[in-house]
Amino acid sequence: MACADDPLDPAGDHVPADLDPLLRELGADVDDALAEGAMRCGPYILLDEVGEGGFGEVFAAVRDDATERRVAVKILKRGLDTRDVLRRFELEQRALARIDHPCVAAILDSGMTDDGRPWFAMPLLDGEPVTVACDEACSPLAERLRLLTLMCDAVQAAHVQGIAHRDLKPGNVLVVRGSDGIALPKVIDFGIAKALDPEGAADATRTAPGGRIGTPAYMAPEQLVSECAGADARSDVYALGVIMAELVAGVRPSAPSDGGAPAVPVHPSRLFASVAAGDPAVAAQVAAARGLRSAQELRRALRGDIDAIVTRATMPEPERRYQSAEAMAADLRRMAASMPVLARSPSRSYHLARFVRRHRIAVTAAAVAVLMLLATSAAAVVGSVRAERNAARASQQAVRAEQVTGLLRGVFERIDPEVAQGRDRTLMIELLRGTLEELQADEGARDPQATAEVARIVASALIKLEQPRLAIEGIDAALRRVDAAMSREGEPMRRRQLRIERAALRVEKGTAIFEASWADAGVIRARLDEPLASVEWRAALEELADEGALDGRTALLARLRIWRLRETWPSGTPIEEFDAAIDAEVEAGKLTELERWTYLLRKAESQSWSDVLTDFPRVLEECQTALGSRHPLVVRARNRGLGFEVCAAIDARTPRDGVTFDGWRDDAALASQWQRAASLADGVVADCEDVFGPSHTQTLAARLWQLAARGAVDGSAAVGRRYRELRADAVNAKGEDSALVRQVDAIWRGMNEGYAQFRWW
Repeated sequence: MACADDPLDPAGDHVPADLDPLLRELGADVDDALAEGAMRCGPYILLDEVGEGGFGEVFAAVRDDATERRVAVKILKRGLDTRDVLRRFELEQRALARIDHPCVAAILDSGMTDDGRPWFAMPLLDGEPVTVACDEACSPLAERLRLLTLMCDAVQAAHVQGIAHRDLKPGNVLVVRGSDGIALPKVIDFGIAKALDPEGAADATRTAPGGRIGTPAYMAPEQLVSECAGADARSDVYALGVIMAELVAGVRPSAPSDGGAPAVPVHPSRLFASVAAGDPAVAAQVAAARGLRSAQELRRALRGDIDAIVTRATMPEPERRYQSAEAMAADLRRMAASMPVLARSPSRSYHLARFVRRHRIAVTAAAVAVLMLLATSAAAVVGSVRAERNAARASQQAVRAEQVTGLLRGVFERIDPEVAQGRDRTLMIELLRGTLEELQADEGARDPQATAEVARIVASALIKLEQPRLAIEGIDAALRRVDAAMSREGEPMRRRQLRIERAALRVEKGTAIFEASWADAGVIRARLDEPLASVEWRAALEELADEGALDGRTALLARLRIWRLRETWPSGTPIEEFDAAIDAEVEAGKLTELERWTYLLRKAESQSWSDVLTDFPRVLEECQTALGSRHPLVVRARNRGLGFEVCAAIDARTPRDGVTFDGWRDDAALASQWQRAASLADGVVADCEDVFGPSHTQTLAARLWQLAARGAVDGSAAVGRRYRELRADAVNAKGEDSALVRQVDAIWRGMNEGYAQFRWW
């Protein structure tokens, strides 16, 4: 034992005068040893000690070869079963080599020191632990949660390779700056806990001497209980939840002093409340470090989604947590996008609040527009009574009403219900249905023309949401209102306006009938014959012709709908003449950009089959350049083009009797064509799921084309699971006795029996 006079005892009462020479001599010995290569780990020369952790010491090192690569070398503590540990490190290193993720710092090399201690090398990172880095940078909550989401992605990348970290903590997540200056987390020490575990995966909490591997404050309950069978991916989810609580609330949940499991999950808002109650000044500093003005504001921010996600991640029972880091990351991304998180109960008020948050500006504008519309409609009723005495004021009211309905139309176009997915799609349908019901109530309180225009706008949104029959119900109700108003109206100009609005409603009704028929038809049909839709469009044009309004947008849209069916108007007009007239109107700039591209795409696919295969891809590429690859029209068109690719491959070679689908792949050119279609299909399916949602007809159609293409490339046996999943989803969405299900079955029969009998495309 050292005494107080020991010259190297730091607790001594005095320091001898010859201490400096002793230290210089010791430093010289270290320099000599380094120069002679004595301080080495395999091919690495150790430089400075840069840290010390629970497993051992960390040194900066350089590889002794031409690369002179700088790395970090960790030398593990003595007392471990070195032969078994090294063997397990080698196994873990092979698994880690398969991980390809920018946020994972993998083990580069490993070995044994001369004195029998295991070591391993990893990239030398210039970073700080994630909690320290965020606090030093005063990162706001959004940035902290972004880093945590990337951490979840990194952990998931390891989990899919069968590797659990089992010692996740802020010290094992370093924040570095990329070349673009953006902060990036790097998860280190993957696989170390498992390599040090003498029982392999059987018991993740014990070392050879019987101690726990890991940091108790971040360990899941099953890691703290010695009788537990072991840790798995859900144990890492628990640690991620604790790290999240510390990142957002500035305080770490206390580790149980007796080594027992926590009785309750973690709630960040409660943790922070305890800090605020104990020291308000510290709580104010924590809030300021997260970009918030007060402790109360931070506590409000922690309540709700953040509390719910951390609580789900830190449930004491593994089966009640997120079952993967990927699931936790998905909820974090939903929260960032103001989408409902799965960790919370799916109440209608919660989903409505998230919808309003995502579309704050549009919803506010819609509310203002509706209020203005109601006020303007009431004013219009009063103004009509006084019209003879004050024509100028009535004219002003009409102009104001037109401006309000125009604003409302713009609000719905900006919301773009076509991209609503999942529960949000259901919520929007409910909101639109409620709007139609509200329009039908209190018939005498609103102007019939304004009511009809709003009903038409709502119906258009419902058609985009694949609810054409609900749209037809709303339009029919509006038509009855317009007809009743015309029977009472005596003023000629007012009757003319009502007739034009009735024609616009009939154009939209024809579109709804057309879409309802397509919804029943599945993915694609041999001929387009929609007599009921055509009746509505022709009736609208006749009414507009009677009122001398054929030069308006409503008439042009009706003609485009008829042209889409390859019919003409007026009856008897040659198709070439009608085509030229439509082209002239489109070139005159009467369509919006979206309507123009819809027309051009439809024109490209209304040609001979060989011309379609040549022209459609070119027009699609131009449309994508103009609107962007994520625009719903572009994704729809890419799906259509995918169908053309698959049908072209099927047509390229008609199988002989008895030749199976798999046998086609003998033709190299045909195999290349199928491979191109399969590669295209994977991207189209992903975009359809992202833009339209998994149950949308567009997504199901893309998956059908993908099934055909993948079956041709990989063989029918390899896509059997895809077929069963697609069929189940099609039945769930469209019903067992639906055209889509029949087409899925036809593709499957074609794969196994040959397509000669199933040329339904």
